[in-house]
Amino acid sequence: VSMIFDRCAAEYADSQNDFRIEMKGKEEVCLDVCRGRADIGVTVSTTQNREAIRRSFEDNNLVYHLIDTIATCAMVGPKNPLYNCPSNEISLEDLHPYRRLVVREETPENASDTYIFPNYLNQIPYSGIAFLPTTGSFQENMANTDGYYIGTYNEKAYKGVAYYKNVRALRIRDYPQANDVHWVRRKGWNMSPIARKFLRELYLISDREPDTSIF
Repeated sequence: VSMIFDRCAAEYADSQNDFRIEMKGKEEVCLDVCRGRADIGVTVSTTQNREAIRRSFEDNNLVYHLIDTIATCAMVGPKNPLYNCPSNEISLEDLHPYRRLVVREETPENASDTYIFPNYLNQIPYSGIAFLPTTGSFQENMANTDGYYIGTYNEKAYKGVAYYKNVRALRIRDYPQANDVHWVRRKGWNMSPIARKFLRELYLISDREPDTSIF
């Protein structure tokens, strides 16, 4: 998401309008969009919770749009033996010897492990959890330790980005949940040009044709 925003920001560098991107939990995203502090919000949740999430947004006068459904993956760096796995899939048990990495700046309510996978957290085995202070330390740990990170992976989006250059994403074949990527806006809200550009780019990196009629 930040990569897309950087491209949009460069295109609109001469704009007189201020714009920024923030990482927050679903509840905060909903509140910011409801109050007009944000043009749009992009969130991730399990497919199992799709209808509950949709109703929650609609109850708050927000319009919900599903972009894509993405598999759950374990991300590992070169120091993890799974990095050289001959298959693109692993089992939950394969993760047992290694620490799970969680970025501390993602608050406990919206940290990826707990926020995306609340009902199945205990099904993901690990030898310990490493709470990392910043995204920068996350990159360092992925490069230099055998820890793993649970999340989603979009190869088209991350291709050529240094952040993910030495990270391999392995689908977890016996994990019960996939993840919905969706965006919301307030009903009747007139989005800015940069928000429209951002959404088009988000659809394109997900290999989904953007329906410009909805934004």
